Amino acid sequence: MSFSIPAMRQKLAGLKGVMIDLETFDTEPSAAWYALAAREFVFGQDPGEPEIDADDAVFDVESPDFLLYAEPTIMLQHRKFTRSEATLTWTLGNNMIELERAYRQGMDPYTAMSNFRQWMLRVNPDYIVANSPSFDCMKVHHSCNVLDIPRDFCHYQKEFDVRTLRTVLEILGHPKYGPKENTRLHSPLDDCTLQIRDLNRFFDVIEGGHMGTTAE
Repeated sequence: MSFSIPAMRQKLAGLKGVMIDLETFDTEPSAAWYALAAREFVFGQDPGEPEIDADDAVFDVESPDFLLYAEPTIMLQHRKFTRSEATLTWTLGNNMIELERAYRQGMDPYTAMSNFRQWMLRVNPDYIVANSPSFDCMKVHHSCNVLDIPRDFCHYQKEFDVRTLRTVLEILGHPKYGPKENTRLHSPLDDCTLQIRDLNRFFDVIEGGHMGTTAE
C-alpha cells in the first residue's frame, strides 16, 4: 500500500479527539484525584489556548474545554480511592497551586465526573488521548465504577497515548519535548495543550513539517 501525505492530511482533518489529564494523590488506577481537565481538538490542528480560567472553573457543556476540581478532603477520606504518601509529598512540594484551587473550587466527585460524562457525550470524540491511558483513563474508569456512573462515554478501544509517539520521535533523533510556549507545570489544562502539540509534532515529522499549525 502506498503512503499518501494528502490522504493522511484529509483523514486527520476528519478526526476529533479529546485529550484528558488528571492530577491525583496516587499513581494507581484507584487513585483519588483532585483535578480533571480535557480539551476537544481536531487532529493535526493546534488547539490554541484554553477558554477556561482555572481560577474560576465553571462547567459549560458546549465549551471545547473541560476543567473541574474534586474536593480533596472528600476524595482523601473515600474508602474506595487510594492515596500514597510519596504522591502526597510530591503534590505538596510541586503542585500547590492546583491543590489550592481544588480546595477553593472543589465539588463532590460524583457531580464532577457526571459533568465530565455529559461533556464527553456531547463531544463524542473519535479517540480519547492521554499522556498515558493507563494513568489517566484508568482513573476515570475506576471513578465511574466506584461512583456508579455509566461508562458509556469511554472505551479502551478508543484510547491511545502520547508517550509512545513521543518516544518514537526521540528514537528518530528529535528532541524529547517540543517548544513549550507555556511554562506552568502540572496545570491539567496546560498539560492537555502541550500533549496535543506533542501529538501534532509526531504528524509534523511524518509529513515533513506541514502539520500541526494553527487552524485558520
